[in-house]
Amino acid sequence: MAHSDRNQLRPLVCGFYLALLVLMHSDLWIWELNEAYPVKPVAELVRSRTPPNAEIFMSFGYARPSLDFYSERRVIPVAMEDAGDRWQPGTYFLIENADELPASERLGSAAGFELVAPAKS
Repeated sequence: MAHSDRNQLRPLVCGFYLALLVLMHSDLWIWELNEAYPVKPVAELVRSRTPPNAEIFMSFGYARPSLDFYSERRVIPVAMEDAGDRWQPGTYFLIENADELPASERLGSAAGFELVAPAKS
């Protein structure tokens, strides 16, 4: 490449970036490989059923930045043993098994998670 014409480098670099651009805009690009559940349906549920400043807790083992991004809310992972301390009006929970909860209002479900809120007294 050092001995060849420098005009060959420009099409090579442009072609590389064009190929990356096409890949990123296609459905073949999956930036969350091997994840446990699809994020977009859960994020849509959270975004459509909760106010923008609500506290949302999730019974999943770790945080998913993409869920925060797509739902436009911060979803905080919490162990179900600690959820009782946070079970108060104004909070929302994404729970895999909502049958174990005290009195709650079910707001919807997506991808195996139910969105619930404490029942209003």
